Amino acid sequence: MSPQSDLSLGLPLTSRAAAAVIIATILAGCAGASPNDGPAPALEPVPSALLKTLSPADINKAGLSGELGCSFSHSNGALILVAMGNVASHEAADGIIKPGSVVQKLSTPGGFDAMLKGATFSGRNTTVRISLSGPPIGNGESPPQPATLTFEGEGGIREQLTGRWSCGP
Repeated sequence: MSPQSDLSLGLPLTSRAAAAVIIATILAGCAGASPNDGPAPALEPVPSALLKTLSPADINKAGLSGELGCSFSHSNGALILVAMGNVASHEAADGIIKPGSVVQKLSTPGGFDAMLKGATFSGRNTTVRISLSGPPIGNGESPPQPATLTFEGEGGIREQLTGRWSCGP
């Protein structure tokens, strides 16, 4: 395991991790899609020198727990951040992001409810801010919203991406 990694690798796939994968897949893959859109296009790599797309394996290994989740997807559909938290909780919500080849755990206080309008996550020498930039896109129980992800890392590294913030079941 890399000394930079905050993850405990080799975790068995729990029902909560499975739920995180399902939620992230639904939130990232179905946001804004309609049955008449045809097959989903292949995701392009994130046009980023630093932040990389999270894979289902990355999410499984993270072992995120919580009742509901949120995710940030780049404007091309690539999944950049996944977070899970409990409703009406004072416990932190936990998330992951992948700067370079290392998946890093992050947290934000206040559980799921605190993530609904954007959030600021922190981790080892890292801050990630999700800022909503427009009204919900489409209808439904939990439509995605336009958002900006701002990553600030060790040594003053900063990167900003536009995309969608999706929260819900």
